[in-house]
Amino acid sequence: MLASLGTAKQFMNLPQDDFSQDDNLVLALLASSQAIENYCNRTFNKQSYTDILSAAGNYLSIKNFPVVRVNSVVSVNGDEITDYILLPDGILYRQNGWNIRDYNYTVTYEAGYVLPDEATTEQPQTLPKPLELACIFLAQMIFKGQIGLKEKRIADITYKYADVSDNQLPSTVVSLIQPYKVWWR
Repeated sequence: MLASLGTAKQFMNLPQDDFSQDDNLVLALLASSQAIENYCNRTFNKQSYTDILSAAGNYLSIKNFPVVRVNSVVSVNGDEITDYILLPDGILYRQNGWNIRDYNYTVTYEAGYVLPDEATTEQPQTLPKPLELACIFLAQMIFKGQIGLKEKRIADITYKYADVSDNQLPSTVVSLIQPYKVWWR
């Protein structure tokens, strides 16, 4: 999940020692996390990946980020490539270029963020706070039944909520997660 149950309860002013609604809140957090990952076209948790990538000139773009470590790069003919530099934006740079005849390279690497529930003192959370906050915002709307509800009137008070039609996320959530969206898959 992109947010922990404890942090969500704290944000929503729910008592930490009241476990009566935890199952529903966890479901809302799971649904929110999945919706955000679907929108961003990527997964955020730190894990191992193996991708077959196409080279362009001196650069080979890795699909998932942030890249923690590249374990191996193997050309289509089985040669292991080691003379590359991993640039901060998840691109492998090779001074002499990637051989156009090999075209596809199999890259095994580790990428992603340490999520709140997976954080330890040795590996602290690295998930950006805007993603965690977006997850909590969306989970709160789901938890309180505000998704898709445009207006609710109680006596003289009218509550208006964001319209979430056509499978769109609320604009507040989108503004927080937009920088983490992958466009090239």
